[in-house]
Amino acid sequence: YKEAILGENDIIRLIGLSGNGKTRLVAECYKENDNREKYLYGDMQLLDEKEIYGVATRVFDEFPEATLVVDNCDYETHKMLMKFRRKSRVKTKLITIYYAPTEKTSTDYVCLKMADKQIEVVEKIFRNYRDFKSEEEHLKFLDATGGIPLIAEQLVKILREEGNDNGWIDDTNYITKLLGYGETSEEREALRALSLFAELEYDEKSTEHKVLEFVAKNKNILSVTKPDAMIVNWLVSIVRTQIKRGIIEKTGTTIRIRPQRLRDGLLTEWAEQCDDGRIAKVITEIDGSEFKEQLTGALNSQLLSIISSN
Repeated sequence: YKEAILGENDIIRLIGLSGNGKTRLVAECYKENDNREKYLYGDMQLLDEKEIYGVATRVFDEFPEATLVVDNCDYETHKMLMKFRRKSRVKTKLITIYYAPTEKTSTDYVCLKMADKQIEVVEKIFRNYRDFKSEEEHLKFLDATGGIPLIAEQLVKILREEGNDNGWIDDTNYITKLLGYGETSEEREALRALSLFAELEYDEKSTEHKVLEFVAKNKNILSVTKPDAMIVNWLVSIVRTQIKRGIIEKTGTTIRIRPQRLRDGLLTEWAEQCDDGRIAKVITEIDGSEFKEQLTGALNSQLLSIISSN
């Protein structure tokens, strides 16, 4: 991968499972490279399409020898950036990154897929513990880890410590073992609330976490009995803990629970505890909040991901 990234290829598309180190790989390639001062990075989580197109056009026009890296770049934006680059007729190298291991590819650029290698790593982590008992168990393990080595390491560590892995892959056991929180714990309830959204805004450098505050103080989203003065800091501390454990992925200034199976399982638990009236109230309260656009989109994205996975 390093040779391909630093080579003569003008346009590179790096795709793979979430959390498998795509962004870090590109950054490390340029860290020790002679062209590190010409490495320009942009994150689509932080910029809208107009902003990234404006930045790209300026880079193509004014910095032809630079390398422009655009993270969290979906396929349509990638195609548009290629179009701008061709129009400018420059030599600027373009690298786009996205979490879509099954995305279609084209001969117009070099596509580097990290999915296969990541799955090999995850499989190796399990086989260092023991062989798979069946193909069904093999596939369940890949699903349980989301192809994320860090999650695979945690699951195998649990199996080693317990010594009895019969039924470990069942949904309830899986969630309990991976989180380390029982079904009735308040911490698990907090993660259930976060699982309603495909992603949420979170800036670890900020002293204010307004989106998390909205989630924490809304009793229809998070039904935990704690004073308002305490509950925000309590939720933020859970987020920080789970970021360190790899359960919550932080990309730019957004966070999300991973892998998908865990997020879906937590959302299912949340839904089982409430009736249609509570869900309607959540939607109404989001609609009336200052975070309407962000939270509505994040809620819809999570619901759509469950529908598509089923």
